[in-house]
Amino acid sequence: MVTVATNVTVRLDGEVAVLCLDGAERMNAIGSPTYRALAAAVTGVEDNGQTRAVVVYGAGRAFSAGADIEEMTGFGSAEDFREFIRGFTDALALLARSRLPIIAAINGLALGGGLELAMACDLRVAARGADPDGQEGFAAFRERRAPAFAAGQLS
Repeated sequence: MVTVATNVTVRLDGEVAVLCLDGAERMNAIGSPTYRALAAAVTGVEDNGQTRAVVVYGAGRAFSAGADIEEMTGFGSAEDFREFIRGFTDALALLARSRLPIIAAINGLALGGGLELAMACDLRVAARGADPDGQEGFAAFRERRAPAFAAGQLS
C-alpha cells in the first residue's frame, strides 16, 4: 500500500504567509512528512524577514482529519509510535511558540490531531458550517482521552 502524504504549500500574500494542508483526498491527514513540512514552513516564514502573520487551512472539505492512520498502521513497534507522537507534538509546540501570530482557518472538520493543530494556533476561526454536527474534533474527548498536545493546552 502506498500512502500519499499531505503536502504543505506556502503562499505569501503581502505580509501574510498562507499555509495549506494540501491532501484533500485524505482529508488532510497529518503524517510524519506533513508535520515536518509544517514545522519547516513556519520556521521559513519566521526567518524570511517580511512575514507578520500566518494562516493555516486545509484543502477540500476538512481542516484536518488528524494523524495519518495509514502511516500509523505500518509502525513495527511501540517506539515507532512514540517517535511519531514526539515529532508531531514537537511540531505543534514549534507553532505554539512562534513569534508570529498563527491563525487556524477551520473550513471543515478538525478531528484528533487536526484539532490539536488548531489548538496550537493563536486564533481559531471556523467557517459557518465547518462542523455540521456541532461536535468538532471532540471524539477523543467523548472517549475520555485527550489528544497528546491538546491535553497540555487544557490546563
